[in-house]
Amino acid sequence: MDQLSPISAQGSKASRTMSTLNNSIETLKIAKDMIPLELGKGVLSAFEGILTLVRDTIKNKEDFSEIITQCHRLSFIIWRATSETPAHEISDSTKRALVDLEGSVDGIRDSLTFQANRGIGSRVFHVAIDREQIAAWTRDMDRYLLLFNTELHIMTNLKIDEISKVLHNARFAEKKTVPEPIPAIPAIFFGRDEIVREVAKALTSGTHVALIGPGGMGKSCISRAVLHDRAISNKYSDNRYFIRYDDMNPSHVTLSTFLDRIARALDIKSSRVNQLSVLSNFLTSQNVLLVFDNAEVFLDAATDAGRIAETLDGFAALPGVDIMLTTRTKALPANLICKRISVPPLDENSAQAAFSAVYQASLPSQVITKLLGSLDFHPLSINLLAQAASQNEWSLEKLVESWEQQKACLLEIGQGKVQSLAVTIKLSLNSPSLQLLGSSTLHFLQIAAFLPQGVDERKLEDLFPGISDITTVVSKLAKQSLVYYSGNFITMLAPIRLYISGQYNAITGAILPLKHIRTYYRERLSKTTDVTEFIEKNTVILDEGILSEDLNVEHLVNHDLVSSQNKLKSLSFCLAYLKNLRKARHPRPTALRTAILSISNSDLEQIHFLNFHLNN
Repeated sequence: MDQLSPISAQGSKASRTMSTLNNSIETLKIAKDMIPLELGKGVLSAFEGILTLVRDTIKNKEDFSEIITQCHRLSFIIWRATSETPAHEISDSTKRALVDLEGSVDGIRDSLTFQANRGIGSRVFHVAIDREQIAAWTRDMDRYLLLFNTELHIMTNLKIDEISKVLHNARFAEKKTVPEPIPAIPAIFFGRDEIVREVAKALTSGTHVALIGPGGMGKSCISRAVLHDRAISNKYSDNRYFIRYDDMNPSHVTLSTFLDRIARALDIKSSRVNQLSVLSNFLTSQNVLLVFDNAEVFLDAATDAGRIAETLDGFAALPGVDIMLTTRTKALPANLICKRISVPPLDENSAQAAFSAVYQASLPSQVITKLLGSLDFHPLSINLLAQAASQNEWSLEKLVESWEQQKACLLEIGQGKVQSLAVTIKLSLNSPSLQLLGSSTLHFLQIAAFLPQGVDERKLEDLFPGISDITTVVSKLAKQSLVYYSGNFITMLAPIRLYISGQYNAITGAILPLKHIRTYYRERLSKTTDVTEFIEKNTVILDEGILSEDLNVEHLVNHDLVSSQNKLKSLSFCLAYLKNLRKARHPRPTALRTAILSISNSDLEQIHFLNFHLNN
């Protein structure tokens, strides 16, 4: 057997083809991780996409046997051509050959994706590809094999034994991966033990649960505590998953982005075409608990709310799958039979304990009870008030005075019945420690609320060049619990985000730092894709700094497409982002289709090269 051909199993022709496809896809994943050149990774990602589509959506898989072998051979060749040479020393002829090959295989992948999507639209989940078309693709791939053989002289210098050994060892080496841990129980957590027990009892008996209540009531905290309950841990073991949607906007959620978030939480790799079936197969293999946090985001999705509800109903009907939602909305999917639990305010004693855990001064119980009662014993409001009092070292008298002043101010400007959360946020913003920083605090909060992932801590000085003490601003805001650190990002709880967005970001022109931030990301992306060169050569340079905050950049791109007067410039921004996302190791669907299609036909004619992205 040719040592550069994929390994096939014994058995029927169909089973051998499926085995060969699986072997080749696995080899491509290994080789892709070992290639240092991003252009080479992009080619192998396209190979992997082609073979995955063939495996999961094509009826006549056997007709692709030659293409499977070609993808396998070319992956070896590209690995050998680039693995031992620094990127800057790789010859221009090799790069040109890779660029040409990438354009060709991208075309094959796009054509297969189109055919598969058209089949799904017609409720045909496996389609057949015309043999003449397959033959044309095969001839095209043969041409590239010949090019690499004769012009680059790679095959003659190929150390077959070395390649086989390296990839064999890499493929079958023990994989020691550490899954993303479930979130910890909050440090300050009082008065919710009974609800945790009620939820755990329902879930372990096979009943789905929805925790319903206003923002800031502690629904997410309760769900995190449930994940650590002993009965829950015993039943679901490592199959407990916390899937958060607080960094997404309902107007940007589609069925694809909904499923993609689940797949990432479960660490499942699949093509967009077969994602639902892969998820369903995984979920039916064991007892699984799915916790959907901030479910109102996808339940109120602007585009695919009905399809998402049907999908959620489908997951809930799978044997062994239990679901918990936290949501502000009472409108749940019609067929989702679940136990609805309304999350109440804290009781008096628990409210006092939560306040005293942060503000540790000795205070008369009756005075604190009255003050917390005026907050309606709302958990997040209590925490914000305690943090403001602690950070500003307020006495009891000053604390009560500040609260009464802020409450009276909101009533005075016509806000009607005062909501405790609004009062405590305003009280925090007007506290001395934040007022000393001037308008910088509000400017940062506006951006942190605008960007779904929050602000990347590593880019603070680049994003806020006009604020000399930006790290101090962030530190002060974090100490008062208006923002918090999540990995490399500085973000905020959903109720605070909603308040800042509604109060200060309703008109985006009022977000003063936004213009600079949009320019910053535009310039970064412009360095990765030259539009003219892209049209001619289909080339792109990956920017890992952009990919690490892809949701933020997508939100900026979407905003730019909708609001900018210069549509061509906005579409170039969009193009650079989509190409970076597509070349990523794990590309994902976007929610940009509506914004792109809202642009006039004359604009689209100017930038016809975007057409292949309209299936996002």
